[in-house]
Amino acid sequence: MIELREIILQLRRGCGIKHIHRTTGHHRTVIRALKAIAEAKDWLNPQKPPPDEAAVHAAWEATITSKKPHQLDGIQDQLLRSHHEGISFVVMHRLIAGQVSCSESTLRRYIQKMCPPTQ
Repeated sequence: MIELREIILQLRRGCGIKHIHRTTGHHRTVIRALKAIAEAKDWLNPQKPPPDEAAVHAAWEATITSKKPHQLDGIQDQLLRSHHEGISFVVMHRLIAGQVSCSESTLRRYIQKMCPPTQ
């Protein structure tokens, strides 16, 4: 499990993202996202006590699960129905062109995520 609290503590000490990446091995995008959470919750203030690991993980999980809806979610039923009827991705893309603006590869990935291929 990622020790997110250690990253927060290093940020509180004024360490840079690149330095934290080198010392912990965690990706810089993770460190940036955690820094944004810490700034929003005022965890980087040295006058306040640092958060415990449970609080950091709760905040991290909340940001991961609060993703915005996909642009194709509004027509998901129509897409899944077409997929189960055997309509190709190219045809589906042409059918929805007036409703949603997306590429064929985006449509393909979305449907494959909703209906993973069975082996």
